[in-house]
Amino acid sequence: RVHLLGDEIYCLDAAGKLWTVSGNRLDLLLALPVSGTLTSSVALTIDNQPFLLITQRSSEAIKVDLIARRATPLSIADDIITSFALSGKGNQLWVGTEKGQIYAYNLSTGRFDELTLSSGQQEYNPIATRVLSIFETEPDLLWIGTDGNGAYTLKLEEFPNRRLPSTQLAYPIVRGILLTRNNHLMVGTKGGGIDIFDENGKHIRNLSVKNGLSNNSVLSFHQRTDGSVWVGTDGQGIDIISPDYKTIRNFPHDFPSVAAPAFASVYRIAEDMDGDLYLGSSGYGVIRLGFGSSESTAPLAAEQLVLDNAPDENLPQKQIVYALAIEKPGIIWIGSRGMGIYRYNAVTKRVVSRYDAGLYPDKITNDDILALFADKDQHIWAGSSNGLFEIIPVSSDSVGIESWQQQADLQNTSIHAIEADNLGNMWVTTNRGLSLIDTKTKNVRSYTVDDGLINFEYTDGASWFDEASGRLFVGGTMGIDIVQTRDIRFSSYFPPISLNRLLIRNQLIEPGEESVLHSRINHQQSLDLKYNQNALSFQVAALAFWGQERYRISYRLKNHDDNWSLKPSAQPITFTNLPAGEYILQIRVSDENGNWSENKREITITIHPPFWRTTWAIIGYVLLFIALQGIIYLALRRREARKKAIQQQEFEQQKEAEMQSYKIEFFTNVAHEFRTPLTLITSHIHALIEDKRNALENPRLLKVYNNSLKLQKLVLEIMQFRKLEKGKEPLNIQLCRPVGIIEEVISDLELLAQQNEVRCEVITPDKELEFKLDPDKFSRIVTNLISNAIKYNKPGGFVKVRVKMEGKALYLEIEDSGIGIRREYFQKVFEPFGISSARKRGSFPGYRSTGLGLAVTKALVELLKGSIRFESVSGEGTRFFIIFPDVHSPGVPHMMEKPETHAVEINYLGEANDALPDHTTGNAGHQPVVLLVDDEPEILELLSDLLQQDYQLLVAENGVEAWEKVLQHKPDLIVSDIMMPEMDGIELCGKLRDNFDTSHLPLILLTAKAEIEDRIAGLKAGADAYIPKPFHPDHLKVRIQMLLQLRSNIRDYFGKSDDNPTLVHEIPDPFFKKMIDYIDENIDDESLSAERLCDKMAVSKSALYNKTKSVLGTTPHSLINQRRLQKAAILLKSSTLTVSEIIDQSGFTSRTHFYDLFNKSYGCSPLEYRDQKW
Repeated sequence: RVHLLGDEIYCLDAAGKLWTVSGNRLDLLLALPVSGTLTSSVALTIDNQPFLLITQRSSEAIKVDLIARRATPLSIADDIITSFALSGKGNQLWVGTEKGQIYAYNLSTGRFDELTLSSGQQEYNPIATRVLSIFETEPDLLWIGTDGNGAYTLKLEEFPNRRLPSTQLAYPIVRGILLTRNNHLMVGTKGGGIDIFDENGKHIRNLSVKNGLSNNSVLSFHQRTDGSVWVGTDGQGIDIISPDYKTIRNFPHDFPSVAAPAFASVYRIAEDMDGDLYLGSSGYGVIRLGFGSSESTAPLAAEQLVLDNAPDENLPQKQIVYALAIEKPGIIWIGSRGMGIYRYNAVTKRVVSRYDAGLYPDKITNDDILALFADKDQHIWAGSSNGLFEIIPVSSDSVGIESWQQQADLQNTSIHAIEADNLGNMWVTTNRGLSLIDTKTKNVRSYTVDDGLINFEYTDGASWFDEASGRLFVGGTMGIDIVQTRDIRFSSYFPPISLNRLLIRNQLIEPGEESVLHSRINHQQSLDLKYNQNALSFQVAALAFWGQERYRISYRLKNHDDNWSLKPSAQPITFTNLPAGEYILQIRVSDENGNWSENKREITITIHPPFWRTTWAIIGYVLLFIALQGIIYLALRRREARKKAIQQQEFEQQKEAEMQSYKIEFFTNVAHEFRTPLTLITSHIHALIEDKRNALENPRLLKVYNNSLKLQKLVLEIMQFRKLEKGKEPLNIQLCRPVGIIEEVISDLELLAQQNEVRCEVITPDKELEFKLDPDKFSRIVTNLISNAIKYNKPGGFVKVRVKMEGKALYLEIEDSGIGIRREYFQKVFEPFGISSARKRGSFPGYRSTGLGLAVTKALVELLKGSIRFESVSGEGTRFFIIFPDVHSPGVPHMMEKPETHAVEINYLGEANDALPDHTTGNAGHQPVVLLVDDEPEILELLSDLLQQDYQLLVAENGVEAWEKVLQHKPDLIVSDIMMPEMDGIELCGKLRDNFDTSHLPLILLTAKAEIEDRIAGLKAGADAYIPKPFHPDHLKVRIQMLLQLRSNIRDYFGKSDDNPTLVHEIPDPFFKKMIDYIDENIDDESLSAERLCDKMAVSKSALYNKTKSVLGTTPHSLINQRRLQKAAILLKSSTLTVSEIIDQSGFTSRTHFYDLFNKSYGCSPLEYRDQKW
């Protein structure tokens, strides 16, 4: 054996010689008195002096003073020392013997003291064999190695507990404990009655049913001031034991003078400040025994407390009450099983509040209340079958509740009893042992059989605390533990922390070359992990062999959560889904007092990001982002450039379209302006031509007249294109023969073809071909194309028109051998003014053209839902191809966009040859008066020249002047322009029709506005005729004469007995139509008169008379009689009614008057009229 002490090396051989090492040799130090085999040796320093302790197999031990070179024998009577070990105390050694005994050897005195533990560790687990080695560890454990009997541990710091085992009791299970005033310990058992022990622990006697107890199952105790002990048993009532234990009485059985409710099984007894007792029973609620004062020995009254209101007040309470506590005078807390806790006011005798899990689910985990305790601060501690909570009264009717369920030692435990020691600490018995609660630090420390307790589990209410001695008595299933609370010591020892296992994604990690662990996790200082290894679990424990549950562990992961978290008992430290980064896991441990160690165990954890989140990847992303931004920027610039180019192109197209529109609008306005001078030109020329002498003497008049007609045609062509552009051109679909229409067109153009030496022919397989078209539109299309083909042809050329049906479509092809069209002008062919512009550039010969012919043609083709295209070779000819689909229905008018508004058809030049009917004007004094209205003096002069021979004329230059002259002169007819200053013709027309005195006057609108919508607007305003400029003079004359003739016929009809009923419907004034309808509806009413007509028509009698006389040529009264006579005449011819019946139905009141009027009107009597043959 070799030992090192300081700088010296000592060697001991088997012969017992002790050597020292000097350089490279051994020097004999001492020959020891060895008599047996050497078994062990220990080198140590005592008071700074080196010593060697040696044991022998069968002989005494030897203590060697290495400085003095002296050997001293050491021995223990009747035993042999087999081992030495250093102790935590500086002047003490541990000594083991052959018989398994442990001694403490005092180095100063040389005395051997046998180690005796009061907790009975050696008694219940004796070593009983040779001790080979001893080792003391923190905080207070002694490890003992034996020869063939394993290893033992002894806890040197013992829990201050004295036992009263169940072997000393009549029955092993303890249910009640009481320390009497004479220091006798009364123990109530579940089936053996009461065992009584003196202050030295000696059993004095046993009380049972044999001695007068009502039941051997004793549940509770209480001693009153008179020394009597009140005992609650599982029997009826409550037993009362005298102070000398000789007399046992039962209440209420032995107190017949006191009326008391029936009760049994008293589990808890409490006394208030007035000396009254409250008994908690099983199934009978709480019974109150009133004594009047604390000195009274017998109860004066008994009653059952009303805790729950029942429908019938006489029904008994049935609560099971295991716990009672007195908060303060008059306030009692009652704990029930299954019903929670009641706060009862003994003064008012009512329940103040009730607390249960339903009202406080986060604080009260169970309503099965087993224990209650009121501490010195009047806090109520409540123990249930599933945890502990504290009730802190705030006022008479409000409290605060604090749960102790979060404490690991008290989680899911059944609390059986609660006591408080002299230091204010709470002691709680549970189904897992005994727990101490430090109310100041909120720390909980639990004790079990490993600490020397006799009970594994404690029973309900079996507890008592002796304030005088500081002893706590707690009973359970194995007897009573008597704890000296004053001797409780808490060590400030922090055990080392051990990391036992590492799990990544719930997979155990073992050390290895390819593993993240290069050694055991407990030795690893850092972890280097991949991005997908971010779910970690560490199994951590405090290296404390004894009472490991008392040392708590907390942790935090810096850079993730800097707050400390408490590690749950028996559970690992777990982190999930940790993001990439560097973390520091810090772990610390607490001592038994709950103080945390300043030393922390640290592990650096590095989780690398995936490659797409590395620094280089991020740099790449940034560069890529910049590149994308550049690409996007360039793309946006190109897109913006394209957009600007498109916008520029659209702008140019829009400008071009606007220019076209402006051009068309300009020509349209010019065309409107041309109408007035054309009217003057054509009218005057026509007047000259009518004089045949002028025509013969000056044949140039015919050329002027023909060119004026051509100019009118050009104006109409511009107006027509404008109409097509606006979608106002109507369709009149008919089933027609296209070939016939084409032949008519060619026939009309025959003279032009002969002048140009062009041959025209029609090629078709079926000349009788029929197709649904608008013949007028089709004729205009063909006319434009064929006339162009003739105009731009060569002398001796041809024009061929091919017509055929393919499927349901009509195909038309027009081919010529003319000059053709250059390719660069193909896009301009169908544009307005495209041809005329091309002509100016020399593409076409100098034929006169508006430039709208082909544009109108294309618009007409599209109006008919067809399509048109062309092929052309410059210098060879052109072919146009037109396709008309069969999509129209005959007889249904169409418009391009809006439905057609029907208007009166007005011919422009077609009526030029109408024969003017012969008429006589009579003398000039009776000529009709015509008012002419126009802002053009030349037009007024022209109209005056045309009409002055036949009519009296009035002239006005605007609508305001015309209105004044109408009111002043009452003309017979008005001819008015539309476009005039101050008041136009439409407004004048409306004003005439709205006025009662002028609504009947006929009105002709003579205007340059020739659009169909303009005509419709004029006719809607009430005009009788609408004549566009330029007009034929005879056209205007005929219109005037016919309107005046119509008014004359109406006056003749109503002024005489004319039988033409159609004239009634020709009355233009709606006033008269309404009046005649009213007369006809009330014709059989005898009271119908001119006065009733005035009331109905809302006019005066004179106004009605004047208007009726001027328009109808009769009076209102005569008009009524005339309508009655007409009805009578109809009834005479169409019915078999008698004359009297007809008179009644005609509204006549006098038969004589009827006959007189009828004879004047029809020249015969009614009967003769009926007999006439018609």
